[in-house]
Amino acid sequence: MSEVDEAQFIETYAERRVFPAEKKGGYAEVWFLAYPAVLTMLSQTLMSFTDAVMVGRLGAVQLAGVGLAGTMVWGFFAFFNGLVSGVNTFVAQDFGARQYGNIGKMTWQGIYLAGIAGIAMASLSLSSHAFFRLLGPSPDVQQIGSSFLRIRLLGGIFMV
Repeated sequence: MSEVDEAQFIETYAERRVFPAEKKGGYAEVWFLAYPAVLTMLSQTLMSFTDAVMVGRLGAVQLAGVGLAGTMVWGFFAFFNGLVSGVNTFVAQDFGARQYGNIGKMTWQGIYLAGIAGIAMASLSLSSHAFFRLLGPSPDVQQIGSSFLRIRLLGGIFMV
C-alpha cells in the first residue's frame, strides 16, 4: 500500500462513525468500548470456576489448593492485563488527535510490554512454592496449590 493509499485509508476510517453524534457518551458507547475487557476478565473468572467445579470432586484439600492458586493467578493476571490495557488509552488518544504515526509505535510498545508481562508471569511460576509458604496453608494444600499455580503461571505468556 503506497503512502497516499494509506493516508486515504486512515482518513476514511477516522471519519467512520460507530455511534450517531446525538448518542455519543451514552451507555451503549461505554459498553461498546468496555466489552472486550469485560469478556477477558469474565473468561478468566469462568476458567477458575470450571477448575473449582472439576477439582471439587477430588476432595477438600485439592479444592483448597486450586482455590488459593486461582486467586493468586487472578491477582497476577489482573495486574499485568491492566498494565497492558493502558496502551489502549494512548492509542485512542493518538487516533483522536489524528497523530496516526504514533499509533504503530504505541502498539509495538504494547506488544513488547505484553511479552515482558508474559515472561514475568512465567518467571513467577518458579517461585510458586514460596508464594504458598507465605500464605501458610497445610502442607497438603501447599503442595497441590503450588503445583497448580506453577502450571497456570507458565501459561501466563499466552494470557496477557
